[in-house]
Parts: sequence; structure tokens; C-alpha cells
Amino acid sequence: MLRIPTADAGKGQADMAKATKNLTASQEDYLEAIWALIWKDGIARVRDIADRLAVSMPSVSGALKTLARQQLVEYSPHRYVTLTDRGMELAGKISARHGTLRKFLTDVLGVEADLADSNACRIEHAVDQVVLRRLGHLVEFMSDSPMTKRWPERFGTFCARRNAAARVATQPDPGAEPPPDAGRQDLPTLADVKPGQKARIVRVDRPPGRARKLAAAGVSPGSVVRVARVAPLGDPIELRTRQHRLSLRRTEARDIPVERLP
Repeated sequence: MLRIPTADAGKGQADMAKATKNLTASQEDYLEAIWALIWKDGIARVRDIADRLAVSMPSVSGALKTLARQQLVEYSPHRYVTLTDRGMELAGKISARHGTLRKFLTDVLGVEADLADSNACRIEHAVDQVVLRRLGHLVEFMSDSPMTKRWPERFGTFCARRNAAARVATQPDPGAEPPPDAGRQDLPTLADVKPGQKARIVRVDRPPGRARKLAAAGVSPGSVVRVARVAPLGDPIELRTRQHRLSLRRTEARDIPVERLP
């Protein structure tokens, strides 16, 4: 029969917290899986543990040998896996921790059950006991207090409104003019423009400081520039804007996508 551990006080709690802290996240997962299988089916087999944790059976065998050395499980090949009294108590504590986190995610934050379960599995290995206790108290408070019983429903409505607003904010304005590079992945750059040709700057992929200097010289998104000349070896490139003349290194010109103009 599965024995459910009860909460101890004083030294017992301190010893248990220390023992849990010394376990790796993987070892906690194994203890929790064994606990859940015994609770559900009355027995825990290596293949069932492997299926539950999505690992190989040799991995399970290796982990069980380590837990057996720590006197947390009783295991020998081709036999059912059982928990020692200490393992039972630790597994119960780990399972209760998971349950508290899962309940907080589902009942307070309104997260779907499967997503809450997977996130609780990740959070439970790092959450502090003080924080966990407070989360448990919050769940209890939210469910019992007349002032907060409708809070999850109202919070869910608030989240839905915020999500809808975020979706609207990311939608393009149907009345806005599409940018020059809309739908185009391989834009030419300023380095591809021939002497005498004009081009409209699409963007300037340069560090902020350099981009500001170029903008001050008339090289900014939307502005029109003309390539005056290119040095014999292709570097530098001389440009003319409406009010300035400047030279760019070819490597710098390659970071400025453009739209060629007639």
C-alpha cells in the first residue's frame, strides 16, 4: 500500500529540505515518476518509468542504481521498483511541490492543464520552499476569499483583451503604403549601384553611432543618393546626396540595402 507522507515540523522538515536539495533535477523526476506510477497502478516497472519520462530503459536502470545507493529506492533487475521509507517521503514532498505549482498555474493564472504540467516540472526544481509556501497560500486565499473568487475569471478576461490588442498592434495598417522592400528578401545594396545611378535608401544596417552620422550627411531610409564614382579597385565609393558629398568603404556600402531608381 502506498503510504502518503505527512508534514513534519522542526528538524524533520529541515532534514527533508536538505535531502531534496542534494538531489539532481533528474533524480527528483525519477522519484516523482515512481511515486505517480505506484499511486496509479500499484507498481512501478522500468519500462513504465522509461515511457513516463521519455527516456531509454538503460538510462532508467542507471538512475535507479544511483537512487538505490542513496537508499531511496529498492531495485534489482527484472523486479518491480519500490521506494524506501525515506524515498517515499522525499517523493511525496516532490509530488506535492509539483501539485502546488500546477494548481497556481491553472487556478490563478488560468494556464491550460498540459502547459501548466510541463511548466511546473521545470519550475519545481528551482523554486524556494518559502516562495512555494506563499504560492500555496495564495491559491488557498484566492479560492476561499469572497473578495477574490471572481479574480481568475476577471484576470482571464483581462489577458484576452491584452492578447487581442497585441494582435491588432502587430497587424499592418491596410491604408499604409508598404515599405519599398516589402516582400523582397534579396535587396541590392549601395555597393551594387553603378557610377551615375541613383538609389533610394531602404535601411542602414550600421551601428547607431555611425548610422546617425550617415543620416546627418543625408544617407537615411527614404533618402535618394547618387553614386558619383567608384575608385579603380572598388573602394571607396563616392556618393552625392542633396547637400553633401561623402565617401564610403565598400564593406560599409554593403550594409545599406537600396532600391535602384531609373
